[in-house]
Amino acid sequence: MQKTKIIAEIGNNHNGNFKKALEGILNSKKAGADFVKFQFIKPEKFVTKKLKSLVKGKEKYQIQRLKKICLTLSQIKKLFLFSRKVNIGFGVSVFDIESIKELEKHTDFFKVASSDINFYPMLKELSKSQKKVIISSGMANINEILFLKKIFKKKKITILHCVSSYPTKEIDLNLLSIKFLKDKTNFEIGFSDHSKGTLGCEMAVTLGASVIEKHFLIRKNDKKVGDFPVSISPDKFKIMVNNIKKIEKILGKFEKKCFKVEKKNREKIRRSIYSTQKIFKNQKIDTTNTICLRPFNKKGLQLRDFYSFNNYSKKVIPKDTLVTSRNVKKK
Repeated sequence: MQKTKIIAEIGNNHNGNFKKALEGILNSKKAGADFVKFQFIKPEKFVTKKLKSLVKGKEKYQIQRLKKICLTLSQIKKLFLFSRKVNIGFGVSVFDIESIKELEKHTDFFKVASSDINFYPMLKELSKSQKKVIISSGMANINEILFLKKIFKKKKITILHCVSSYPTKEIDLNLLSIKFLKDKTNFEIGFSDHSKGTLGCEMAVTLGASVIEKHFLIRKNDKKVGDFPVSISPDKFKIMVNNIKKIEKILGKFEKKCFKVEKKNREKIRRSIYSTQKIFKNQKIDTTNTICLRPFNKKGLQLRDFYSFNNYSKKVIPKDTLVTSRNVKKK
């Protein structure tokens, strides 16, 4: 099984504090994340001036809050360099066309929020980028997702199953959408989680999600950040990462064979054919004069051959004796 790529979605959980954003990168690395992801928002290119704030606070309008908590382009570039220094991948959510060119050399991938899966002018620009593109699919239907093929054409993108409810109840996660999307598209499929715990992320891996995105609290008690209801602390994130690694080992490879750890038991607990009475030369060997018992003996007549052919004894076989393949002729 390929290694699951795990993204610590810091987003704007730094609340505009650059030092805290740096701390978030370090804590994500310690928690085992493969990538950190931030949001780069130019408020004037994102919301109208009169859109009311979604978060309770002093700011009446969303644009006021965004101006307070969003990092500058220069700060995002510095975060990217710092991520290189501590050896962790870096991604950024973009929300306008201009930002794509500005950040092309300062990110490992671009992320598109669920709300922008139909922001086609920006998607078209992203299709020209040399960077990986990851798109969340919250609120989208399958036709909207398939339409992305026309935009990105030969460019490989990743689609994250996502439910745009904050926080998402476990009963609403609908993780079978992951298998559905894998069957219906040729995109890489992952999961972006908005539930309170980590069970959804862990289960998503068992269903084939190759990318996991989970909101990350920089500090355990950061209750005053906008994404607190859908974020988990560094210690819980670390537990999730370790659980996913265990799941990957448990899932193993896409195959079925007699595995190395089973080979000893194959000989111990399988059966061979033994005579229940004296069998004479040229006598038919069947269930009337034999029985299948442990232990298995590789010299014995194979059970598959026993049930596939008419078998006759080449010589006398005493009672309670292994029926060997050498002593049998098939007709």
